[in-house]
Amino acid sequence: MSTPDRYGWFDGWIEEYLDWAITLTAARISSPEEFLELVGAELLPSREPYGVLALADEGTPDRVLVGAAPAPGTLGWVLGAESPACVSYEKVSELSVPGVAVSFHCTEDSGAWFTWAVGGDILVGFSLTDGGVISGSDPERFVDKMREAGLDPDDTKHPCATALLLIEMITGVVITREVLETTKFTSGSVPFPWF
Repeated sequence: MSTPDRYGWFDGWIEEYLDWAITLTAARISSPEEFLELVGAELLPSREPYGVLALADEGTPDRVLVGAAPAPGTLGWVLGAESPACVSYEKVSELSVPGVAVSFHCTEDSGAWFTWAVGGDILVGFSLTDGGVISGSDPERFVDKMREAGLDPDDTKHPCATALLLIEMITGVVITREVLETTKFTSGSVPFPWF
């Protein structure tokens, strides 16, 4: 199934609801709490927002709210989400030890970026907006995945939708509009700025 057919709604959804600012990360780790610990978030057990929009709304100028939940339909994976920050994107290497983590980050200023890490090693970092800018220890593995999906690494017309398709191909995690709007997240906060 082509990117626009399966995930074509995603680019417009980010623009309409989050002003082009979102980070989504899928990590093969034991729990949402471990995810939050690995990104350096202070656990907030009393706050369990529903959906990415609530994560964005409940952050403060001083603290970024990061959410994590068991990835729907995919045992052993955790889905992390945040807006407008990219805490989990910056920590994808740590989230991949000892397993796998993929992360997608998008803002209007920086464009759309995708990272894939295994066992602490960044296999690839790739600009989905600019195309052709591939770094990491195994960029060919990523190019093979893109071609398997029927995508051209030099021409990603729908960068955000492409990211969701790549997350699905690498992890099996399917991210739907319903998942983004209704998932109950375990949350934690990170001081802003987080870098």
